[in-house]
Amino acid sequence: MAQEKRRDQPPGNDNERIQSVKIAFITDLLELSPTQAQQFWPLFNEYSAKYKALADQWMEVAKLVRKNPKLNEKESEKNLKRILELQEKQDSLKRQYLTEYEKFLSKNQVLKLALIESSFKRFLLKHMRRPQHGGGPEHRKHRKKMGSE
Repeated sequence: MAQEKRRDQPPGNDNERIQSVKIAFITDLLELSPTQAQQFWPLFNEYSAKYKALADQWMEVAKLVRKNPKLNEKESEKNLKRILELQEKQDSLKRQYLTEYEKFLSKNQVLKLALIESSFKRFLLKHMRRPQHGGGPEHRKHRKKMGSE
């Protein structure tokens, strides 16, 4: 029945749910006051959009390399240079926005925010491994017994 519900949900619903969980996770971890939240979320959303644009460019290079695993040295050098440039832009963007957050967040909140991406990914992976969410060995074992693997 859970699988039927999942099929009936509109596309993109998982991303929306993950985004919703991420907002709650960040708000809770940073213990944002209403005033801080009002200043934080527009800036964080702006940062996230810019960061995602850079990550999308990185993925385009990765796709190109996966499709052409035997690039010549010149092409490899060009793609490596592009990856390093994108990484530097992401790092610079993160530094820029962390500085902006310091205008209305405490140093402790900014520190937590600087570490939040890896914390959220670990939280999400742990959450998704739970049997009730379709992960974990118990669920895989059950699916195998039911003949769905």
